[in-house]
Amino acid sequence: MTIERHFDAHKLNEIANHPDVLKWVGAGAESLDASEIAKDLANYVLMTDRGGVFYHAHGDGIYEAHSQYLPEARGQEALRTTLESIEYMFSRTDCEQIISAVPKGNFAAAALAKACGLKFDFEQPDAWPKDGKMIPARWYSIKKSDWKRKEQCL
Repeated sequence: MTIERHFDAHKLNEIANHPDVLKWVGAGAESLDASEIAKDLANYVLMTDRGGVFYHAHGDGIYEAHSQYLPEARGQEALRTTLESIEYMFSRTDCEQIISAVPKGNFAAAALAKACGLKFDFEQPDAWPKDGKMIPARWYSIKKSDWKRKEQCL
Protein backbone atom coordinates (compact mmCIF):
# COMPACT_ATOMS: atom_id res chain seq x y z
CA MET A 1 0.00 0.00 0.00
CA THR A 2 1.20 3.46 -0.82
CA ILE A 3 -0.08 6.58 0.84
CA GLU A 4 -1.49 9.45 -1.12
CA ARG A 5 -1.98 13.03 -0.06
CA HIS A 6 -5.66 13.93 0.00
CA PHE A 7 -6.94 17.48 -0.34
CA ASP A 8 -10.48 16.65 0.72
CA ALA A 9 -11.77 14.83 3.77
CA HIS A 10 -13.73 12.07 2.06
CA LYS A 11 -11.44 9.14 2.97
CA LEU A 12 -10.45 10.62 6.35
CA ASN A 13 -14.12 11.11 7.30
CA GLU A 14 -15.03 7.61 6.15
CA ILE A 15 -12.38 6.05 8.40
CA ALA A 16 -12.74 8.44 11.36
CA ASN A 17 -16.50 7.75 11.48
CA HIS A 18 -16.10 3.98 11.67
CA PRO A 19 -17.45 3.03 15.15
CA ASP A 20 -14.13 1.46 16.27
CA VAL A 21 -12.25 4.63 15.34
CA LEU A 22 -14.85 7.23 16.31
CA LYS A 23 -14.91 6.04 19.93
CA TRP A 24 -11.31 7.32 20.30
CA VAL A 25 -11.43 10.45 18.16
CA GLY A 26 -15.03 11.61 18.30
CA ALA A 27 -15.22 13.06 21.82
CA GLY A 28 -18.73 11.65 22.06
CA ALA A 29 -19.89 13.07 18.72
CA GLU A 30 -22.15 11.00 16.51
CA SER A 31 -19.96 11.83 13.52
CA LEU A 32 -16.97 13.92 12.49
CA ASP A 33 -16.26 16.10 9.49
CA ALA A 34 -12.59 16.89 8.88
CA SER A 35 -13.24 19.01 5.77
CA GLU A 36 -11.70 22.17 7.24
CA ILE A 37 -8.56 20.27 8.27
CA ALA A 38 -8.14 18.62 4.88
CA LYS A 39 -8.62 21.75 2.78
CA ASP A 40 -6.01 23.70 4.77
CA LEU A 41 -2.88 23.23 2.64
CA ALA A 42 -0.64 23.63 5.70
CA ASN A 43 -1.95 20.24 6.90
CA TYR A 44 -1.21 16.85 5.34
CA VAL A 45 -3.78 14.08 5.02
CA LEU A 46 -1.79 10.97 4.02
CA MET A 47 -4.07 7.97 3.50
CA THR A 48 -4.53 4.56 1.92
CA ASP A 49 -7.95 2.99 1.40
CA ARG A 50 -7.85 1.56 4.93
CA GLY A 51 -6.23 4.27 6.98
CA GLY A 52 -3.45 6.73 7.43
CA VAL A 53 -2.32 9.78 9.32
CA PHE A 54 -3.26 13.40 9.14
CA TYR A 55 -0.66 15.90 10.22
CA HIS A 56 -1.96 19.13 11.69
CA ALA A 57 0.47 22.03 11.22
CA HIS A 58 1.44 23.87 14.40
CA GLY A 59 4.02 26.13 12.72
CA ASP A 60 7.81 26.22 12.86
CA GLY A 61 8.04 22.73 11.30
CA ILE A 62 6.00 21.04 14.05
CA TYR A 63 3.13 18.75 13.06
CA GLU A 64 0.72 16.88 15.30
CA ALA A 65 0.01 13.38 13.99
CA HIS A 66 -3.42 11.74 14.23
CA SER A 67 -3.56 8.13 13.03
CA GLN A 68 -6.84 6.66 11.77
CA TYR A 69 -7.02 2.98 10.79
CA LEU A 70 -9.88 0.60 10.16
CA PRO A 71 -9.70 -2.44 12.47
CA GLU A 72 -8.63 -4.73 9.62
CA ALA A 73 -5.68 -2.45 8.80
CA ARG A 74 -4.21 -2.38 12.30
CA GLY A 75 -0.93 -4.10 13.02
CA GLN A 76 1.70 -4.46 10.31
CA GLU A 77 -0.28 -2.56 7.67
CA ALA A 78 -0.76 0.42 9.99
CA LEU A 79 2.92 0.30 10.93
CA ARG A 80 4.10 0.30 7.29
CA THR A 81 1.67 3.05 6.34
CA THR A 82 2.61 5.24 9.31
CA LEU A 83 6.34 4.78 8.68
CA GLU A 84 5.75 5.77 5.07
CA SER A 85 3.87 8.87 6.20
CA ILE A 86 6.70 9.86 8.56
CA GLU A 87 9.21 9.49 5.75
CA TYR A 88 6.98 11.66 3.56
CA MET A 89 6.75 14.36 6.22
CA PHE A 90 10.48 14.48 6.96
CA SER A 91 11.66 14.20 3.35
CA ARG A 92 9.03 16.17 1.39
CA THR A 93 7.81 18.91 3.75
CA ASP A 94 9.21 21.49 6.18
CA CYS A 95 8.56 19.07 9.07
CA GLU A 96 11.23 19.12 11.79
CA GLN A 97 9.25 17.42 14.56
CA ILE A 98 6.19 15.19 14.84
CA ILE A 99 4.20 15.17 18.06
CA SER A 100 1.26 12.95 18.97
CA ALA A 101 -1.14 12.63 21.88
CA VAL A 102 -2.33 9.14 22.81
CA PRO A 103 -5.34 8.87 25.11
CA LYS A 104 -5.06 6.57 28.12
CA GLY A 105 -6.28 3.10 27.20
CA ASN A 106 -5.65 3.37 23.47
CA PHE A 107 -3.01 0.64 23.48
CA ALA A 108 -2.95 0.27 19.69
CA ALA A 109 -2.10 3.96 19.19
CA ALA A 110 0.59 3.85 21.90
CA ALA A 111 2.18 0.74 20.38
CA LEU A 112 2.10 2.33 16.91
CA ALA A 113 3.77 5.53 18.14
CA LYS A 114 6.55 3.58 19.88
CA ALA A 115 7.07 1.22 16.93
CA CYS A 116 7.50 4.25 14.65
CA GLY A 117 10.26 5.66 16.84
CA LEU A 118 8.31 8.29 18.74
CA LYS A 119 9.51 8.72 22.32
CA PHE A 120 7.38 9.43 25.39
CA ASP A 121 7.62 13.06 26.50
CA PHE A 122 5.01 13.57 29.24
CA GLU A 123 1.52 12.70 30.45
CA GLN A 124 -1.15 15.39 30.53
CA PRO A 125 -4.10 14.83 32.91
CA ASP A 126 -7.62 15.65 31.77
CA ALA A 127 -6.47 16.13 28.18
CA TRP A 128 -8.65 13.86 26.03
CA PRO A 129 -12.46 13.77 25.85
CA LYS A 130 -13.80 10.21 26.02
CA ASP A 131 -17.18 8.89 27.09
CA GLY A 132 -18.33 12.23 28.49
CA LYS A 133 -15.27 12.89 30.63
CA MET A 134 -11.69 14.03 30.26
CA ILE A 135 -8.98 11.35 30.51
CA PRO A 136 -5.18 11.59 30.52
CA ALA A 137 -3.16 11.62 27.32
CA ARG A 138 0.47 10.69 26.85
CA TRP A 139 2.49 12.83 24.44
CA TYR A 140 5.11 11.32 22.15
CA SER A 141 7.45 12.94 19.62
CA ILE A 142 10.23 12.39 17.12
CA LYS A 143 12.58 14.96 15.63
CA LYS A 144 13.85 14.86 12.07
CA SER A 145 17.45 14.66 13.34
CA ASP A 146 16.62 11.50 15.32
CA TRP A 147 14.76 10.01 12.36
CA LYS A 148 17.73 10.68 10.08
CA ARG A 149 20.12 8.95 12.47
CA LYS A 150 17.80 5.94 12.63
CA GLU A 151 17.56 5.79 8.81
CA GLN A 152 21.36 5.99 8.43
CA CYS A 153 21.79 2.98 10.74
CA LEU A 154 19.57 0.70 8.65
